[in-house]
Amino acid sequence: MRSRQTNRQAIRRPLTMSARCRLMSGLQDNVTVSDLSTHGCRITTRTLSLAVGTRVMLKLDGLEAISCTVRWVESGQCGLQFERPIYEPVVEHLCRLHVQMNGEVQDYRARTRGVCSG
Repeated sequence: MRSRQTNRQAIRRPLTMSARCRLMSGLQDNVTVSDLSTHGCRITTRTLSLAVGTRVMLKLDGLEAISCTVRWVESGQCGLQFERPIYEPVVEHLCRLHVQMNGEVQDYRARTRGVCSG
């Protein structure tokens, strides 16, 4: 079986930002986005019970709500695939605004030569 990383369509960039996630039933929660790419993201939720295949709307700060499908679920975290990719410059902008400030991400920033530098 292939890993999640090899199944991805785009490299995910580490960041930490708040977002709002809404189920089609109307239930919603504030979630944390911990990485982001043009095709999807990882979220952490405390109250929503999500299953693979669930459709949700994700509202990132400054963007229209994005239609997504849950692709994996593990220990309160979920991988979301965007219905339509978002533009790479938007991902880069959000990354600059919300980059994690720990050693792991700083190493990532050094490896990517400032893709997520602020």
